[in-house]
Amino acid sequence: IFLLLNDYINKDYIRFNTITKKMMFYDQCYAYWKYYIRGIISKNTAQTKIANHLLFRRFLALLPIYKVVKPLWKLQQRMKAI
Repeated sequence: IFLLLNDYINKDYIRFNTITKKMMFYDQCYAYWKYYIRGIISKNTAQTKIANHLLFRRFLALLPIYKVVKPLWKLQQRMKAI
């Protein structure tokens, strides 16, 4: 997923600002964390997969901010679609 996302985001004709790009990558890391929370993968596996793309400490530090920003980001995306 990360390779496809990285390839897609960095195309010349795709226009995303830096914050949106970072949000998309963090969102993918959070998906691994969600798999751990649901019991699909182990905590160690989730940490390893997240650490391949982001420092795990940074992931945990940004988690509360993500929980606040994600609903607002979704709302903004829906408002743009209207």
